[in-house]
Amino acid sequence: MTDELAPITDDNATPTRIGGIPPRIAAVLCYLPCSPVNLIMACLCAFGEPKENRFLRVHGFQILFAFVAQILFVLVTGPINGVVGLLTMELPATPDSPPEMSQAFLALAAIESVMFFIFIALLFVGFVQAARGRYFRIPIIGGLAERFA
Repeated sequence: MTDELAPITDDNATPTRIGGIPPRIAAVLCYLPCSPVNLIMACLCAFGEPKENRFLRVHGFQILFAFVAQILFVLVTGPINGVVGLLTMELPATPDSPPEMSQAFLALAAIESVMFFIFIALLFVGFVQAARGRYFRIPIIGGLAERFA
């Protein structure tokens, strides 16, 4: 860990521009799962804070990039899953009909579910690490967030 990414404590915390909220609380609010509050806070932390407040900017950009990645994943797999599901319904239900389509539909649905649970787990870990005043790096996305912050 470099000096730039040192943990935030009450002694070295830079006050936020977001109504004077302590930095650790603002970072924690970025990680609230399934809430519009986290997107609003992530935008405020990423774009509203000065470059010196790197702790908030890294957490804000990381959450924004994670949401974009999740949305892109759903935009790619959702239509494919929908088409496979429709084709599965169109196939005649005979004992001789191939089960590949229904298996593909179930596999895609399982992949989407696993990715959603991984996303929620990453939010939880980020929530805990932000509450402790530490940086948490989501693989791939974390490095990108650090460059933007």
